[in-house]
Amino acid sequence: MKHLIYKIIGTPNFVRIIEWREILKWLRPKEGEKIFVACGNGILSLKIAERGCQVYGIDVARNAIRHARCFAEKEKITCEFIVGDAEDLPFSNAYFDKIVCSSSLEHFKNDVRALSEMYRVLNPNGLVILTTDSFTYPLSNQLKILHTHISHVVNYYTYKSIKKKFEVAGFNIVRTKYLLNSSITSFFHKLD
Repeated sequence: MKHLIYKIIGTPNFVRIIEWREILKWLRPKEGEKIFVACGNGILSLKIAERGCQVYGIDVARNAIRHARCFAEKEKITCEFIVGDAEDLPFSNAYFDKIVCSSSLEHFKNDVRALSEMYRVLNPNGLVILTTDSFTYPLSNQLKILHTHISHVVNYYTYKSIKKKFEVAGFNIVRTKYLLNSSITSFFHKLD
C-alpha cells in the first residue's frame, strides 16, 4: 500500500501534497544537482532523487532515517540519508546547489543557527526552498496548542519574522507565498 501511495500521490497527507507540488515547481530539480533536504521520513527526498539529483537527506531522528533508507531501498532509488543535526551540518562549505527545508525549520530550537548552516553549505548561486508553519490563517487556539504539542513545534513565523531570520543568516528572500492560508486549511489540518 505504501508503494502505491508513493507512486500515485507521494503522501496521504493533504497538506504535504499541496506543499510538495509547489516545492517541486519552484525547485525545478535538474539531473546531477546536489540537493540537501531536511528529510524526516524521506519521501520528499525520494521524489526529488527520482529526477536524477544527488540527494542528501538529514534528520535528527534515527527512526526517520531508518525508515527513509528502507523505503529508498524498496523503491530502488539512490538517496543518501544521514542522522544529523541541521544546526551543525556535516558537509563542507558551498557543497550543495539547492536546499529544501519542508516543514522543518519550526522544529529547530536555534532556527537562525540552522539557517546559517544552510547558508554555509549552499553554493553562492544556490537556491533554498523553505516551507514552514505560520498559522496566520484562522485556526482555533485549541488546534494550535494541539499541533504544537503533537508535532513538537518550537517556532511559528510571520513573513516579517522569517525574513529577519533569513537576513541574519545571510540570505536574500526572492519570492514568498502563503500556500495554505484560508479557513478551509483548518479542515485539512483536522484530517491529518
